[in-house]
Amino acid sequence: MPQSHDIAVIAVGGYGRGEMAPFSDIDVMFLMPAKISKNTKTAIEFLLYMLWDLGLKIGHSTRSITEAITAGRDDQTVMTSFLEMRHVCGQAALWKNCQPHGAGK
Repeated sequence: MPQSHDIAVIAVGGYGRGEMAPFSDIDVMFLMPAKISKNTKTAIEFLLYMLWDLGLKIGHSTRSITEAITAGRDDQTVMTSFLEMRHVCGQAALWKNCQPHGAGK
């Protein structure tokens, strides 16, 4: 993903741990600032459609740092998926800003 998009793609769940079984879904979170541009939204949609067209099963969410932290605090399943999240591409600073708040390791 071009660095011009203010977003990070984060692997969560089994994909984040690097322990994927054959035919597993690929769980990703698109982490963004509070607001995203229309171009960034279009880029996310393009990426998802491309992955679906390849026949991959994608589990995804699009969240701001605040939304990710809230989701992790409110839902143990979400928090569990965040325990071993890792940065895939994009703005690593967004991912790093999420970690100290309890949404990461």
